[in-house]
Amino acid sequence: MPYYDTPTSAAAPACPQAAGRACYGPTSYYNYGITMPPNSTGGFVYIYDPVFCATSLNSGTGDRWYSGSTSVSSFYELYDMNNTPYDNTDDTLIASSGNEFQQIAASDATMGGSGGSDCRQSNIAYGDGRDYHDAWYLLNPGNPLTGGPDGTTYRLHTTTTDPSNTAQQRNTNAEQNFGIYATDDQAPNDYPEVYGLGAMQMFTPLSANGSATQSEFYLAQIDAVHAGKTLEIGLWDPGDTAPLSGYLEFLMPTSGGWTPATVTYKATVGTTNSGAYSACASNTGSGVTQITTSTTSTALFNGCWLTIDIVIPTDYTAPQDGWWKIRYTMNGSGTSSDVTTWTAEIQGNPVHLVYH
Repeated sequence: MPYYDTPTSAAAPACPQAAGRACYGPTSYYNYGITMPPNSTGGFVYIYDPVFCATSLNSGTGDRWYSGSTSVSSFYELYDMNNTPYDNTDDTLIASSGNEFQQIAASDATMGGSGGSDCRQSNIAYGDGRDYHDAWYLLNPGNPLTGGPDGTTYRLHTTTTDPSNTAQQRNTNAEQNFGIYATDDQAPNDYPEVYGLGAMQMFTPLSANGSATQSEFYLAQIDAVHAGKTLEIGLWDPGDTAPLSGYLEFLMPTSGGWTPATVTYKATVGTTNSGAYSACASNTGSGVTQITTSTTSTALFNGCWLTIDIVIPTDYTAPQDGWWKIRYTMNGSGTSSDVTTWTAEIQGNPVHLVYH
């Protein structure tokens, strides 16, 4: 829950006045684009595990309370962007989850959770949002999306802030994770695309048993027209992986697969939280292919914005359909996870952020 840096600290200022530090922007974060293919119909958007239900980190989607057991609210809103992708003020609401997942304090004891009411999968319906714990929720059952002659992009907005009661979640200290899926009448031949608009959150759980373990996911699709330009990636607060060490690589597509790109990186302290790692600004590097985000005991970029610059080769031809990846490696023994927010731009132009 982003309103406070910690439950007892001063409120984070509203975005965008807080450049360079943590800020609160319930309408601008998080938004996801859903692009329907040309001439497609029957477009439906599903949210996986849209309700808060506390579990262990390596179970379900890893919902958890950091402290306390205050209720968690989740809202999902689907908009027609009316062909103005950089102006949300004229978007038309198509579907909403309403209060289906509002004020839920629950846990699944069969998956290592504790606190609040029960939300485990069972044969008896709860009659509220808990019925969608570890299940798919259809967001727009009566209003299917269409692609039109040229394809159409819709916007999915996710937030924990109740528009009718913006102060409701201020004392909640928790994390609610979910997944997004879209389909249409042309699947499996031509699915809709789902991607982050400007920024995207990522939850990466990994376990290691005395050796390295890795997770790879798609970051951005970059066309050949951008050859020779600089890809700039912004990453908020990576490396909260104790007891495991963490390492990041950014994989560039090649004709034979993917290879770690050479990067330059720097960081700035982005929060007034006293728990932030004040030395993060000294963790800089250039000409490297791997960034250490944490040792087994210290998150090197805790509460920091990490900025990574990658010069795209001049002979870049966008192999592998232009998809770039991120490889997250954790090493040591134990189970951990990292929750991060990503942005990606090419010389000021945002690109699609996609999780597969």
